Amino acid sequence: MAAANKIRLMYFWADESVMAEDFRRKTSKKMSEFARDFFGRYGFEIDVKPGYEPGKVLDSRRFALVKNDGVQPNVEVLVEIRQRYAKLLRELLQEQAEAIRIQAERQKAADAAIERVNAAEAANDTPALTAANKAAELANIRHADALRKREDVARRIEEAISQPDDELARADFERQFRQQLGVKWILGMLEPKRLPVVFCRYVTHFLSMRGSTFSVTGITFQAEDTPFQFFGGDWLWPAAFVPLSIEGAEPKNLAHEIVHAAGHPAEPPDVETIKDLKKYLSFKPEPMTGSLGERAKTLFKNYVEYRSLFEVAPGGDYAGESANDIMNYKAHASDSSASNLADADKKLLEAAFFVVP
Repeated sequence: MAAANKIRLMYFWADESVMAEDFRRKTSKKMSEFARDFFGRYGFEIDVKPGYEPGKVLDSRRFALVKNDGVQPNVEVLVEIRQRYAKLLRELLQEQAEAIRIQAERQKAADAAIERVNAAEAANDTPALTAANKAAELANIRHADALRKREDVARRIEEAISQPDDELARADFERQFRQQLGVKWILGMLEPKRLPVVFCRYVTHFLSMRGSTFSVTGITFQAEDTPFQFFGGDWLWPAAFVPLSIEGAEPKNLAHEIVHAAGHPAEPPDVETIKDLKKYLSFKPEPMTGSLGERAKTLFKNYVEYRSLFEVAPGGDYAGESANDIMNYKAHASDSSASNLADADKKLLEAAFFVVP
């Protein structure tokens, strides 16, 4: 019988209090057992350091990233900040496109004015030359102003890209974790061919699965584009890693994120669907009559009724190939035998850096 492929993991905790709480609740142990049973059905073996149940905090504290006040991921704030910066960058790029257009137009106008000056000189037409010189001077001033605006926008874009705001740096728990994992890596505790899993406390459950039986309290960060980075005096861990919350967690969480770390794409975005097509097609708003206030109330009532015909379907409900796929939000959260691993994801696992010998 062929030896099982080993899924090599390395467990860390955000701080010692998280470690103590995890050991008391046996959260990581339950996740590990789910993953062991689930992946075992597909020829994989879970190889965890320091183990499913490392023991007392005092004996295992070297696996805590810091002693006190560990990072508490706040996904909601981080997403909001990144969305804000993305919006700023889009606006700057639009402003740049407009500045380039205006500068090009004024360049043409300045070139045309110079041609008129040359033509007046060639014709020895003094009145025309005087008028052409004034027009050329104004056109050059307008072009220089447009060029300065274009350069200013380019400078602001460069600043927005190369100098992230302190607010983003403070909220970016990915970089904070990479920095702390980098320390463990330099000390020789973190093996390069293991997937780090960091147990922590999330500030919010922004990634909650809403109506499903499975509440996501984890996220997978893939490898950095730049293999080695130096930040704040420490090397940053460059490969994939998984922060998992010990609060609101389900046994399935670890197995779900392992497949993401192997390369399964992030969940598709939420989609808005129609609850009942017949009701949608037959919907007729009430006519707006009466005073201005009454019409406003009718308008609001029509809007509420119309919106009630829609519902939001979490994109993660369709992240897998089947209803019971391990990657689907609605797949069973605690029964490892009730979930499936798609063939494509099995191939990704077999090629993952934390599986390949």
